[in-house]
Amino acid sequence: MHPVHLMLPGFLMVTSTYGLARYTYGAFLPQIKADFALGHILCGLVGSLPHLSYLIATFLAIWLADHKGLKHPVFLGGAIAVTGLLLVSVSTKLWILSIGIITGGMSGGFVWTVMPKIITKLIAVSEQDRVISFMNAGPTLAVFLTGPLAFWLGNDWKFIWGIFCIIALFSYLWMIKVLAPAYISLETTRSVSKISIQALLKPGKYFFTASFIFGLGTGTFFTYAVELIQNINGDSLIWNKFIMSFVGLGGISTMLTAYVLKKLTIKFLYNVVSLLLSLSVLLLPFSCSILSQGVTAVVFGISFYSFSALLVIWGIHLFKEHQAEANGIMLFLLALGQFLSPISIGYLLNYFSLHYLFVGSGLLLGLLLLFQPYHEHRAKRITYKSVDSRWSGLPQPDTYSVLKGDRKLAKR
Repeated sequence: MHPVHLMLPGFLMVTSTYGLARYTYGAFLPQIKADFALGHILCGLVGSLPHLSYLIATFLAIWLADHKGLKHPVFLGGAIAVTGLLLVSVSTKLWILSIGIITGGMSGGFVWTVMPKIITKLIAVSEQDRVISFMNAGPTLAVFLTGPLAFWLGNDWKFIWGIFCIIALFSYLWMIKVLAPAYISLETTRSVSKISIQALLKPGKYFFTASFIFGLGTGTFFTYAVELIQNINGDSLIWNKFIMSFVGLGGISTMLTAYVLKKLTIKFLYNVVSLLLSLSVLLLPFSCSILSQGVTAVVFGISFYSFSALLVIWGIHLFKEHQAEANGIMLFLLALGQFLSPISIGYLLNYFSLHYLFVGSGLLLGLLLLFQPYHEHRAKRITYKSVDSRWSGLPQPDTYSVLKGDRKLAKR
């Protein structure tokens, strides 16, 4: 399949499911908080709901792909996104809003868990990193749209969710048209040899640990950044509505991740992105001018979505035969962190200001520097064949093998 034929509908599908149905709650939190009279703890609880449902969907997607084929999680995720966004747009009670957020949050888990595997089956190897990076930028469009829509439509956030629902419906129908006649290789994954979760966790301990920390630290920004900016600037400043749009604007750069990886080692890029991610969250409470707030938001967008793309690409190269399973666990841990983050912050707001909690989240993200892709090469009995040299930062031999107790890479 030509990359463009999957890139464009895939980009819009990820925009709808992983972006619109999951990440836009925080952008409209002040309006939702006012309309439903939510307290700190309830705000955090509702904000965690899409991440909780995402957790469930990642494992359901793996099971569904294993028994029914890779297409079915994508189709189900698209339908669920439309349903969830529609429920939010017509919500008059908190329980309707909650069901809509839960339903919409599941959609990204179904779609993005299997999409990298679909890419490896339908797209040439030389184009796979580029397609993944492009699709991974989908949520940036969703986040970017929140600012202009909030400005033009004021506080009518339910109508905005109705627009999101229409976009999701269009992407869903487009993806059905593309994947419905796709190759037989998408029909089932049951022929792939089974592997236990423990067998995946052992060689990927740095990979999965980084995923959890990433989710835990960034959940604070997506849920509470707009509220923090309002605390700093005051409620009346129009700029407050655009802060998340600058996050989306910065995130567009993730499309260049695959290109950058051809020039730099993943270890170097990982360290730069992790450092920028940590600083952007840590410094936001100290950004008192519109310029500094805009720069911080753009840097967060660049680093967040670039790190997301790095995780997917890292997983594909690390787990050759069990990409769907490994990607599902990675997304589960990422979503687990993002689920725990709003709940924890909502509770801690009773004791600490939002400024201190952002500083703490930024310092937590700094721990990502301790879990680099290079360390995966030191896992016991892992052999890499035909792995691009950028993944190790070392000259590429025919085969590398790492033996227990031996810290040197030995050529077999």
